[in-house]
Amino acid sequence: MVASRGAARLVVGPNGGFVVVPSGSRDGGLDVTRAARLASSLAEEARAALVDGGAFAPFLDAIVVSSGRRRSGVEAACVVPLDLLAQVLVEGPPVVGRGVLDRVSELLGAGEVAGWVPGVGAEAAMIDLCEETESTTS
Repeated sequence: MVASRGAARLVVGPNGGFVVVPSGSRDGGLDVTRAARLASSLAEEARAALVDGGAFAPFLDAIVVSSGRRRSGVEAACVVPLDLLAQVLVEGPPVVGRGVLDRVSELLGAGEVAGWVPGVGAEAAMIDLCEETESTTS
């Protein structure tokens, strides 16, 4: 399931829960360090709301989507290149049970998770996660 809060996304599935924040200078986007702080803060808020609502939720990871350039010194969140984001979100062993997923869905639907709205929002068709980069393969 996916929920939105501005440009951030809360993604929860059998292999975990993630707060995803884009980075990039395009369209006034956040730099990686600021995006990491935001992702971490949003993950903490969502985690607290889910725990308060009866969903066991220490599984939320903060992720910043980057343009693929190597980043160092970012501690608040995991920095993931755009081309690896799908793997991070959907691959891996199941660690979240059906009951927890159902409860998270209920809490999101009831508006009880700190400003998160179910779905990807009105801008869904135009999610621009990162600034353009030049291809390294020619």
